[in-house]
Amino acid sequence: MNRLPPLAAIVEILVLTYLLYAIFKFMKGTRGAGILRGLGILMGVVFLVVYVVANLVGFIVLSPEVLGRTFGYVILSFVMLFQPELRRGLVRLGQHPIMQRILKNPNQVTEEVLRAVERMAKRKVGALLALERSVGLGEYTADAAEIDAVVSAEALCTIFTPGSDLHDGGVVLRGDRIAAAGCFFPLSDSQDLSKSMGGRHRAGLGLSETSDAFVIIVSEETGEVSVALHGRLHGGLDRAGLSTMLLAHGVEGAAGAGSVAPPSAPPSGADAAGKSDPVSREASP
Repeated sequence: MNRLPPLAAIVEILVLTYLLYAIFKFMKGTRGAGILRGLGILMGVVFLVVYVVANLVGFIVLSPEVLGRTFGYVILSFVMLFQPELRRGLVRLGQHPIMQRILKNPNQVTEEVLRAVERMAKRKVGALLALERSVGLGEYTADAAEIDAVVSAEALCTIFTPGSDLHDGGVVLRGDRIAAAGCFFPLSDSQDLSKSMGGRHRAGLGLSETSDAFVIIVSEETGEVSVALHGRLHGGLDRAGLSTMLLAHGVEGAAGAGSVAPPSAPPSGADAAGKSDPVSREASP
């Protein structure tokens, strides 16, 4: 009576089959594809001949040793012949989103945000950054421009460059990615806000009232940096103050010191009166 193969053997066969398929798929279309086919045929013939001859002659001890050494030489030849393909494969593996998440430095995201805010504050470039937390911001990114890029100071500064199509909207950061730009957030209807508050501050505060997002606002009038969080606006922050708030409210990697203080001492508040930034679809009250 035939016995079914053990589960471990089936798993090994499936894994080896998948690995062979992945290798051939990766090599397909490259100059190494023909070499790989030839090497595979040669390796199969060598193993078959050595196995048959060793068993016919009775080299019971020699057979595994010869096969093992032959396999080692084949691996070495594979590495030497396919250096360009292996290099390309390692690069693609490193660029895979899963690997980037595993290898990412938790300090890097907030450091890039701090650098971008510092640069834009000094240049008085208006900006609105929403760091997504437990409450999703998908309703605001759905109709915005999808970016899906790694967070970097250069990318953020480019998005908020005056005159660009995305300058007047907000940016949503999701983990270590820039999820979307040109997002429109609801304006706050709080009566406690100064009438001199611009659209960015009202939109940032409005978003913080309806979610737990950590919202950073840079005034294009004064360069002042503010944070909207849980329906409250915290203004006049320098780099150390912003870093402290990021760390205190669970945004990993907040660190660094320095200054993002605006180039001129701003009055308490934000954008000048009558200068409303078009960040929300809602009309300013």
